[in-house]
Amino acid sequence: MEDPNERRPKFGARVLDDASRVFEHNAWDHVEWPAEKEEEARRIVAKQREAPVADEKASALIASPSDYWNDFYETHDKKFFMDRNWLFTEFPE
Repeated sequence: MEDPNERRPKFGARVLDDASRVFEHNAWDHVEWPAEKEEEARRIVAKQREAPVADEKASALIASPSDYWNDFYETHDKKFFMDRNWLFTEFPE
């Protein structure tokens, strides 16, 4: 059986050189953000920092992330992207 990770371009090798192919990957490497997009991202992050997760909740999330993901997928059934194999492409061990 073919390893699906072998078919995926390795992290750092996906360069968008044809805008019509933008949806072929869940992410592209070496993308320069326009200044307005970067500013928008900074505003969003600043807003999120105004109401951080409580320490107790953060500790629970960090202690058992798989439990929370499993609950999420159980709730959303097959309506959400469940193939986590791409993580090894994005973040090689």
